[in-house]
Amino acid sequence: MDRLATEIESTLRVKQIEEWPVDENSSARSDAGGSAGAGGFDFQDRVAAWFAVAILASEAAAPVQDLWTGAVEQVACETGEPVDDCRVHTTDGITLALQAKRSITLGSTKTSELAKTVRQFVAQYLLPEHDDDRLVLVTTSEASGAVRNDLEQALRRLRNSPVGSDIAALQLNEKQVSAHKAFTTHVAREWEQQRGTAPSASELEGFLRQCYVWILDVELGGAAEVGALDRLRASVIAEAGQATAAWNILLSTCRQLAINHGEAGLEQLQESLTVSGVTLATLLNFRADVVRLTHVTDKSIEQLSSGLTTVPAPQRAVSISRSSASGLAERSLAESFLVVGGPGTGKTVILHEIASTARDAQRPVLFLQVGSLAATSAGNLQSELGLQHPLLDVLAQWSPGEAGLLVIDALDAARTDASSGLWRSIIKDVGRQLPHWRVVASIRTWDLSHSPQLRTAFPAAPAEVDDLDDEEVAQVSSIFPELGDLIDNSDDHQRHLLRNPFNLRLAAELLQDGVSPAGLAGVGSRLDLLSRYWQSRISEGQDGSAREALLAKLCANAVRERRLTVPAQQILSGDTAAAAVLQSLLSRSVLTSAPSIAGGPSRGPLQFAHHVLFDYAVALEHFEAFSGGLPECLQEDPDLLLFARPSIDMYLDMAWNQGPAMFCELVLQLSDPGMSPMAMTAAAEVMARNTRSTADLEPLLNATSNAIPAAQRLLQAAAIAVSLRIADPSLPGTGVWAAISERLSHHPAATLQALGELVRKLAPQYQALLPEHQRACGLAARRLMEYLWGQPPVSGARLAITAVIQTAASDPAATEALLRQAITPKQLSERGYHDLFALTDSIERLIDQVPGIVEDLYVAVLNHKETSSEATRMGSGAVLTLQSTRQQDFDSSKYSLVQSFPDVLRWNISVALSILSRLSLTERPVRYPRCMYGRQPRTNPLWSAGARTVGHSRRLPPGRTVQSMQHPITLLVREASQQGHDPA
Repeated sequence: MDRLATEIESTLRVKQIEEWPVDENSSARSDAGGSAGAGGFDFQDRVAAWFAVAILASEAAAPVQDLWTGAVEQVACETGEPVDDCRVHTTDGITLALQAKRSITLGSTKTSELAKTVRQFVAQYLLPEHDDDRLVLVTTSEASGAVRNDLEQALRRLRNSPVGSDIAALQLNEKQVSAHKAFTTHVAREWEQQRGTAPSASELEGFLRQCYVWILDVELGGAAEVGALDRLRASVIAEAGQATAAWNILLSTCRQLAINHGEAGLEQLQESLTVSGVTLATLLNFRADVVRLTHVTDKSIEQLSSGLTTVPAPQRAVSISRSSASGLAERSLAESFLVVGGPGTGKTVILHEIASTARDAQRPVLFLQVGSLAATSAGNLQSELGLQHPLLDVLAQWSPGEAGLLVIDALDAARTDASSGLWRSIIKDVGRQLPHWRVVASIRTWDLSHSPQLRTAFPAAPAEVDDLDDEEVAQVSSIFPELGDLIDNSDDHQRHLLRNPFNLRLAAELLQDGVSPAGLAGVGSRLDLLSRYWQSRISEGQDGSAREALLAKLCANAVRERRLTVPAQQILSGDTAAAAVLQSLLSRSVLTSAPSIAGGPSRGPLQFAHHVLFDYAVALEHFEAFSGGLPECLQEDPDLLLFARPSIDMYLDMAWNQGPAMFCELVLQLSDPGMSPMAMTAAAEVMARNTRSTADLEPLLNATSNAIPAAQRLLQAAAIAVSLRIADPSLPGTGVWAAISERLSHHPAATLQALGELVRKLAPQYQALLPEHQRACGLAARRLMEYLWGQPPVSGARLAITAVIQTAASDPAATEALLRQAITPKQLSERGYHDLFALTDSIERLIDQVPGIVEDLYVAVLNHKETSSEATRMGSGAVLTLQSTRQQDFDSSKYSLVQSFPDVLRWNISVALSILSRLSLTERPVRYPRCMYGRQPRTNPLWSAGARTVGHSRRLPPGRTVQSMQHPITLLVREASQQGHDPA
């Protein structure tokens, strides 16, 4: 290690000398500072570098007595102010304006270096708002004794004397009086020169009290340089052998500051060292905080190592090696990312492995479990972690420059706006302010889908954590034979259930409790497993009621405080028997002590062993504590929805398992206008997830058909939930919703919103449905269309026409009969402008599904003349809504037919000729823009841009005016010719 350090130091030294050559043996000893003299310039660099070391050491660098207090926080070089060599700021608000002179004498002439220095001091002092600057002449032991000793003592005694003291009261010796006189003579002359009047006695005294002489032997081998190197070793760098290299880098950095007239603080100076390969130590004043955070990390990793990251087995707990964790520790060196998965898939296990690997590699690692922390602000978090400094400041000074890792487990456990905002803010600030740190955080898939802020904060692709594969399950079943038997004898559904790590652990614990594999054979869901677990570990046996009562109390406190952990003292207070009950729950691994700075099972924070257990307990114990169940609970505490959403989902699933009547009664209460809409949304998602047959929703369907408002709202919400999940393979079966839509279509007036949403989303999935569901979907679409044609035109009518065409194969004859209504003269006149485009834009689909209508559609539409210029709206949005007219909308349908005529020719030339023949019998020309019949190219950019504006290439652009007249036959023939066909 010493040899390596020496090589690094040597390399850095060579690099520094090559980039910034410094003549260490220069014989020049000019009194001049700044860039005028090589010697003074070098000394100025060294003075600035000395202060840079003080900045890096922070509170470990003691201030120079009488010169400043607090820690040095910034140094600037060649500032452009009158006293320009260095400007230094401290944390106590003191500013030092330093003029560096390696050697100086008590010169009395106007051209002496002392006179020049005084001139700069006076000019600095007279600047507005600079009269508090401490004016420092910094020199070395090479300065004359008259300056180094006599002048320094004279100024010091003046500063330490009462204001208004005359020179006699200072008790100066003869040499000091002489030095004082020489200095004040320069001051009086320069003051009068710059102000135009001589200084008064009080003005002179005020100025002299701001003047200092400071001896800093920071030249090569000097005491101050040696002290700076010692300070670097003791407080700044991690490897003592890099001290000289670090000093040379700081000299170069300060020289560059002088060239650029720049300034530097802690972060810039640390970066100058780390980019050159110098390893930094944690700042002395941050070390206690780093120790605390290291303790939090170690305790979290240790606790998880014997808890959630293992599956219990008879001989020993088994740690499952997850393939999804492979390479993630290495990835955390390069970028921040999320670990995402469903409840209980093992996200915490993955984070545990990442954190453990990084810690073993000696990286700075902080592992925080959101559910164990109650903080809702940065200040709260600092206090809860027991830190002296803000968390981000501690991370910045934890081995500065090293690749740090912040691991945040279970962002979904932040269940209030304040707490979730805190963690998002921390993640954002780490990414923005700490370039050497990475963040790896876990969150449930559902929560991430509802958090665009987190998706923005983590642009990298998330690491997906799924259920266990066969090899991972075998790691446990091979050691735990009973668990292996349970899995081997399970059906596919149960086997899939047990692939979830949380479920597998529950099953293992139940087997450990003495439940036989046969006793678990009927388990069909996580709720079944949780119910068995609750019965085995909590309800049954001696003190079962006491355990339930304690958990109910814990849940009530957690809900009230909006946190997943509860101080043990809150549970134990006023109950002498509670300690034994609590110990029982801890020993049964139902509860655990959350990681904390201090405390233990008797007085520290308590939490459930897994967040899913907490959610189940709240659903089972807290909601049921209200006589009216969940609805009454939410009426008393409407804001609970965000915090307890997983528990609400579980409660609704429990109600679902009780049968349609109980479930529908519950959810209708949740759909009351007085309840939060989020409650109805939760119920709708449970319906979308669980519905297997129309019988599951029979009471709700009847209530909707009877136009009960709560039922209508709920079913519409369920339809939206289904439409959002329609392509989700986890949806039990799309077909059941086709059957439900058919039921709703019997009463379209009462079920319109839900019916329209379902038909719109199901029709495109027609080919994937079973035959009976295809028929139901087609019937629902046609009934919806029939109803809407009896109502004023709405955009839903066009969607319904499209759905009818998409489901035409369910009953082609009925579909054709219905669609023919659209081309009757009466309907063309009344609704053609609004509805037709959905038909005319679907010629290819009509040819395939309803060919019998194609010829009559062409003839009826092209022969119809729409003359109304009544304004219409294109689109339903309130922003950028386009205006059109009935005539132009109808013309768009005609244009679409013309564009599709080559398709008709390719399909059936006899039909195409019949269309031309029938149209030849009319003498009515058709109005179209020129671009439609060849006088302008069909690919005209203006036309194309306009077509895109309204979202379809076959619709006329808004605002186009009729320019000429052409017969329909001419239009069709020209279009066919342009497409390479010869209609002749």
